[in-house]
Amino acid sequence: MSMGVRPRPLGGVLRLSPVLFALVLVLWTGTAPAADITVNCPASINIALGGLNKAGPNSVTITGTCVEAVVVDGFTNLALGGGAVIKRPAIYPDPYSAAPALQITGSEGVNINGLTFQEDTGSIAYSVPLVRASRSHVWMGNFTIQGSHSGGLSVEDHSDAWIEAATIQDNGDPTNQASGIGVSGFSHVSISMWLGGAGPSLIKGNGTGLSASSGATVEVGDVKLQDNAGSAVAASYGAVVTLGGWNPQAPTITGNAALPNFTAVDAAYGGEIWIVDPTAVVDNRGNGAGANLGGRLIVCCGPGITFSNNDGFGISTWMGGQVFFWGPALVQNNKKGGMALFSSQAFVLPNVVIRGNGDPSDPNSRGGVELVYNSTMQGGWTVADNYGPGVFIQTGSSALFDSISAITGNKGYGVQLEMNATATFADGTTVTGNKGYDLVCTTGSVAGVPKGQRPNIGKMKCPDWAQLTPPPAWATATAGATASPLTHRGKPR
Repeated sequence: MSMGVRPRPLGGVLRLSPVLFALVLVLWTGTAPAADITVNCPASINIALGGLNKAGPNSVTITGTCVEAVVVDGFTNLALGGGAVIKRPAIYPDPYSAAPALQITGSEGVNINGLTFQEDTGSIAYSVPLVRASRSHVWMGNFTIQGSHSGGLSVEDHSDAWIEAATIQDNGDPTNQASGIGVSGFSHVSISMWLGGAGPSLIKGNGTGLSASSGATVEVGDVKLQDNAGSAVAASYGAVVTLGGWNPQAPTITGNAALPNFTAVDAAYGGEIWIVDPTAVVDNRGNGAGANLGGRLIVCCGPGITFSNNDGFGISTWMGGQVFFWGPALVQNNKKGGMALFSSQAFVLPNVVIRGNGDPSDPNSRGGVELVYNSTMQGGWTVADNYGPGVFIQTGSSALFDSISAITGNKGYGVQLEMNATATFADGTTVTGNKGYDLVCTTGSVAGVPKGQRPNIGKMKCPDWAQLTPPPAWATATAGATASPLTHRGKPR
């Protein structure tokens, strides 16, 4: 038992016998000796908890199958384990009034280990998850949350949750997009981030895999996010999600976004997602990753980041989304195209490769990169061997290719400009070996180089080729994202 502070003697040294000293501690702090009890369901877990001193520490071993809405309110240092199955009761006449199978409120140091949470036969709940933590600090390991129409785990209202070896599956459905894990209200969640932890986690078959909003922060390590109907990961309204970072066994995101026009990793409405080496976003049924409606996507810090074999675009942004590549990445073999920007911005550092994208059976395949409706893109990248144009710029959009850019081997034009588009090619840029022309401009579009620079551009059909003034302000402005959220908050005690 820890009092948290060390009492100072009043007016001299106070000497007590060990027995009397223990009694004084009990009277002063209201704590009692630790309890270690077993609940054999169908006995009531709530009745057992009601007999404990909430100050703890307490350990409750639960066995069997329990049909109960368990409430943990105001406890400190409480462990619940034992391998039981806890089912939400099917007793609520109004499905919107249902309680979670486990509600944790205002508690510190709650440890959940080895339990399974699911719906009872006939139980239907709307808007109420199976497990909810509010204003609490919890550790959860070796557990399963499954089969809820209304979502799996919700971490809310300034809570802190550390999750290891979780299976969170088949919660929500395509009609309501309920989340396997939802994090909100400035809460923090860490999932399978620690080397030597309890093990990897699986988030599978949910409406949305992981959803973070309202200032939440989430770190995701050794986790497979698989076959979720909508997004695997979604961040909005000031939330920051980091995929990878501390654990070298970074997330794998695959088979998600089966619903039309969905993106597997989606930052929107001011949300921010960091994709950190060696995260893989592969084989999803929609777009791989994107930033929309003011969201930000930051791809960071290593050679192992992959966006490949997705049925949509590898990366898709629209309506004010921003994408920042702060290091190498591979965007490869995505069926609809490599990267698409619609009224959005992208900043690309060296060693980003966009290769083999597009559909060889589609004569209108989108190819490597597409910029539409006043989008802007700058940096150095390799755009090669795509089916369709290497880079297609239209409707007032602009691109700046820096000195290490190479656009080559594409099955359409290398760089194609239409409808008042602009392209600037810096010294050292190479645009050669593409099908037909390497650079094509329609009337009203302008391509050129800053004065005195000499890019290597092959076959060209561009009436408005110009010696441009230095790059526009948007291309030279600092393209910064917020500071990296990779500073960990310490492993829980």
